[in-house]
Amino acid sequence: YLPLSVQRIPFAIGVADDELRMMIDPDSRRVSRGAEGEALFLPHGGLTDFTENANAVLRALHEGLQATTDFVQTLIRHELLEPLVLDVERPDGSHGQLTGFHIIHEERLAGLSADQVTLLHQADYLMPIYMAVASLSNFTSLIKRHLARVG
Repeated sequence: YLPLSVQRIPFAIGVADDELRMMIDPDSRRVSRGAEGEALFLPHGGLTDFTENANAVLRALHEGLQATTDFVQTLIRHELLEPLVLDVERPDGSHGQLTGFHIIHEERLAGLSADQVTLLHQADYLMPIYMAVASLSNFTSLIKRHLARVG
């Protein structure tokens, strides 16, 4: 699996005249100045399948960012987010902290009214909420894997 944010490179979304535009980073290592690689345009005009695919990736990222904003605003409105500070003890005894993250406040989630839960369900937000809660169980193994790599 290759995340969309990696697939999009060397392309990015830009805005010109209030319109979204496909941009390219000419300094990217993925951009060739020679004949090798994928063509962006057909010989007699039009976009190649490669360029169309890159455009679809950018569109998916843009739509996902918009959906994420709406999702997070809904979580904030229902006061379902709480800050996470995770203290980590390294094998050498020193400590580190993960800060700047938020998790789902499980008690507030459990205390939502039936109408509020229905609205979350109708917006297709319940599954991502419960997946976010379930993903917390991975922290310990991820930290152990990281410490094994750096330690």
